[in-house]
Amino acid sequence: MIDLIYKVLSDSTPVTAVVEYRIYPEYRAPGSNVPSVVIDLVGVAPLHTMKSRVKADKVDMDVTCFSNGIGSVISLSRDVRQALEEMEGTYVMQDGTTYDVADS
Repeated sequence: MIDLIYKVLSDSTPVTAVVEYRIYPEYRAPGSNVPSVVIDLVGVAPLHTMKSRVKADKVDMDVTCFSNGIGSVISLSRDVRQALEEMEGTYVMQDGTTYDVADS
């Protein structure tokens, strides 16, 4: 799922206009250039139907924005939130993995 979030943020013009290529999965080296974004998987919980079948997964992610100054962090955070809130539908990754996003 981190790959999907990475793709969505990398495809977002407002986000990449600020961070360029500095979107990191799970880890950002201390002292790395800013502004940047770090994506971290927090947890995955299965959602069950009445018959205990898993119908979907609920995925919790942390997305952390880094920049110089509170104003630029808030602005970047808004751009990131907007990109992620617009996620809906089916996404097919380059390796063929498919994600169906019902709600973000």
